[in-house]
Amino acid sequence: LSDPPADPIAYHALTAFMANEAVAQLGPTVSPAAKRVQRELLDALSVLVAPDGDISYLGRGQGQTWVPALTAAALAAGARDAVGQPARAARYLAGAQRAIRRLAALHAGPYGFQVVPGAVSRTTTLGIDGYAHTVAYNGLALFGLTRALDALGSVPPATPVGRLPGDGRLQVRD
Repeated sequence: LSDPPADPIAYHALTAFMANEAVAQLGPTVSPAAKRVQRELLDALSVLVAPDGDISYLGRGQGQTWVPALTAAALAAGARDAVGQPARAARYLAGAQRAIRRLAALHAGPYGFQVVPGAVSRTTTLGIDGYAHTVAYNGLALFGLTRALDALGSVPPATPVGRLPGDGRLQVRD
């Protein structure tokens, strides 16, 4: 999980998204252990989301367009599935909302999403992985946004958007 051995934070969002997809595909045959792992991944993701919606603030994948999109998708699906857990659903919605806002504010460009913030005005590709390009990363981001939209369509309209753990003082212990 999360691209060992370095475990860049961006890949936690990818792992949480993929776990949601797997659990959804398994449907009623999903094991309680798989559901527990899914919940733990989403709980950790909601803690890792910064107040400005960033989840890839260090490591490989830092600032890339697919990360906030998959964060939003994972947390939106988590909010949809958090039946009978209003506090968890509200926290997940807060994370999804912040990730979407970040994507809109920093990645939307005149020709689609920028792979990283400021890509339109960059004069070099220094600091960007050589394999990172708009076709694959924007495709992944758009797939994530589609899944987020699908999930949000099933969240009860009265579900409030809560707060993120990172909105206040936060100490996390693994």
